[in-house]
Amino acid sequence: AHSQVSTPSAAVHTGIAIMSMEMAPYEHTQTSVIMLGSFCVSAVGLFVLGFLADHMRLAFIMGGMVFLLLGLLFSALTVRVDEDGVSARFGVLGGCGWPARKLTWERIASADRVRNSCIEGWGIRAVRNGWMFNVSGYDAVALVLVSGRVFRIGTDEPEALLAAVKARLPGTYQSVRRMSL
Repeated sequence: AHSQVSTPSAAVHTGIAIMSMEMAPYEHTQTSVIMLGSFCVSAVGLFVLGFLADHMRLAFIMGGMVFLLLGLLFSALTVRVDEDGVSARFGVLGGCGWPARKLTWERIASADRVRNSCIEGWGIRAVRNGWMFNVSGYDAVALVLVSGRVFRIGTDEPEALLAAVKARLPGTYQSVRRMSL
């Protein structure tokens, strides 16, 4: 997992200092060992039951394959912030692209650091006034859309993600009231 954050550079044009922002994309993958382990243990259990069972062998083996696939899909979340917008995608090895969500800068009104409750859980969840992608922990960044809907992205780097979003967010950054989330 790696993260990159941009730094401002100054250029001098006809004797006037001009600030320009050369921003490298921010990308970070958070992996949940707990989720991957849980899905894998469940898959192994179903495989063992499949090999021990005289009947329903195929059902147990297929169930094990489904749990293995779910573990590979939902045990890692990759977030990318670039010139096009913010994207979040599930999957190991940098994300396979599904399930995924991409928001362009024109759709994002503001952002703020938030903390999810234990009730909101992990995975893809409906939250008050929107959706959440999360693989582990309680920290998140809430993107408030122009429509008023909210998209929360769980992360183990909330400050770095928020800084990357704020650096590219058009207009003046406005903090979101906690009550609106």
